[in-house]
Amino acid sequence: MTQATIISMVLIALLFMLILHGWLRPLLLLISLAMAMAWSFGFATVAVGELNLLSIVFALVLVGIGVDYGVHIIMRYVEAKENGAPVADAVRTSMFRTGPGLIMGAVTSVCAFYAVLWSDFVGLAELGLIGGTGILLCLLAMMTVLPSMLLIAGGRNLFPSSTPRI
Repeated sequence: MTQATIISMVLIALLFMLILHGWLRPLLLLISLAMAMAWSFGFATVAVGELNLLSIVFALVLVGIGVDYGVHIIMRYVEAKENGAPVADAVRTSMFRTGPGLIMGAVTSVCAFYAVLWSDFVGLAELGLIGGTGILLCLLAMMTVLPSMLLIAGGRNLFPSSTPRI
């Protein structure tokens, strides 16, 4: 699972670098995702101790779901910058325009994961607890850490001006 998680993160980074013609925004996204994953593993350690064959799947699930929140924030940031917004306004726009939708999407996903908490199968219940909480931690990282890094890097003019290739 560790190898699969690393491979998925590398593939995501490569795809994102191709679309945004750069390496810094994908790196910021992956740093935020890595922080959320670390928080999630910490929570899993405290909450359930050892992971079983089913509950370890949460790592891949979080890479797939957690990265989406950051992609939406960054793409809205790029759109605002392309429309001439200053860095602070672009970050603010990305948060206020995408934030409510991201929160709603995360809450619905968390509800789906938490629905299995009362399952008789312990592995499934643990997956629900760790996966649902991990999604909340991914949302937290993408809504706090990522915008902060965008603000710092954008303020130092570290991003090339580019339009995503779609």
